[in-house]
Amino acid sequence: MTLQLRNWSLLGAILALWSCATQSPVDPLEAKARDGDPVAACRLAARSLHSCALEKQKWEAGELSVRPACIEQGIGDLRETYLAKADATLEGQQLNQILFGVTRIQLTTTELLLQLGLAEKVLASTEKLQESCANLADRPKI
Repeated sequence: MTLQLRNWSLLGAILALWSCATQSPVDPLEAKARDGDPVAACRLAARSLHSCALEKQKWEAGELSVRPACIEQGIGDLRETYLAKADATLEGQQLNQILFGVTRIQLTTTELLLQLGLAEKVLASTEKLQESCANLADRPKI
């Protein structure tokens, strides 16, 4: 009886270790975005659109038979939440809020382009978005 109990305990310990080892690591960019970092939230959204544009490009080339679902999802609700939180962190910093608002308009425009345009144009747009996101960094809080 004690041997069976020991085996079950050993099995439980092995399963606990295995579950810890198989958890996916946290994306540092997403962690910063979740905390309200405007640059990270912007880059994460742009990266999401870029990845979807790559999938759309495969679909347009006939490599995928089904239209990628991400085309309709765009940035997605979670990333929109990160952008809203980032916007809130800029409260009282009028210039930075305006610049962030312009970048959010670019994100929305790129989302529409993802749905309506060719992937090639979306990829070019996401490259410009990355520059816009980078411009949000190291700005004085005014």
